[in-house]
Amino acid sequence: MINHQEKQGYDSDQVNQASDMRLPHGLNTDGEDLPYHTNADGYVVPDVTYKDPKNRRIRVVTIGGGFSDLLKHVIYEKNGDVGGAWLEKRYPNCACDVPSHSYVYPFAPNPEWPEFYSKSDAIWSYLDRVTKVFDLRKYMKFNHRVSQAIWDDVEGLWRLKVEKVFKDGSVDEFDTTCDVLLQAAGLLNNPILPKIPGYATFKGKVIHTAQWPSDFGQEQWKGRKVVVVGAGASAVQTVPGMQPHVDELHVFVRSKTWLVSAAADFATL
Repeated sequence: MINHQEKQGYDSDQVNQASDMRLPHGLNTDGEDLPYHTNADGYVVPDVTYKDPKNRRIRVVTIGGGFSDLLKHVIYEKNGDVGGAWLEKRYPNCACDVPSHSYVYPFAPNPEWPEFYSKSDAIWSYLDRVTKVFDLRKYMKFNHRVSQAIWDDVEGLWRLKVEKVFKDGSVDEFDTTCDVLLQAAGLLNNPILPKIPGYATFKGKVIHTAQWPSDFGQEQWKGRKVVVVGAGASAVQTVPGMQPHVDELHVFVRSKTWLVSAAADFATL
């Protein structure tokens, strides 16, 4: 259970005091003595006092709304909700291979994990609860995809093109800018399908575990002939979930997969 009282911040007096401290000097490539906020090309980072009402607010944009992004500010998320890969991954027995109590934000522990290695729905529920407790959804723009990001060296800011996708599939593109751009889109939901001869003309159903359809469950694959390509982590989880319910299941493995004892085994010693 996440408690509002667990939210912690920095002491504003300490931050303001720290902002008044001068950084030590360093040397540029020519041996010239320069402060760290100045470079040899003449670019200067101005001194800014923290929380000074005379200063404009810095606009921060984050691309992605998964696990790594819930600490940020304004977030453009291409999906319709938070979670990133844990929203999209719905293959049989989908779970995280990191012990659940380690797979949390340090400011939001969760003593109510249902399993040592929790399933994807439990992880998504945790992320959803974090966004609610810390009131983060007000910073999030769902169904928004950043299609272009170009740094403007003259103005010293990022120029973005963002696509807002509506339920009917129509797209509205608009331009925006930001001072800080955080790339946190992740790598686990952008699969590359193998280039197998005959793939384009195959009449059956082709699915990648990273993009498992929400409407393809046990009833849909019951009695089918299934081929699994690969023996990685998702295959190790998917095969036992499908095997009891299909007519035939074949796994094709290109190279060896090494399995070691789970952390839970050591915890019982």
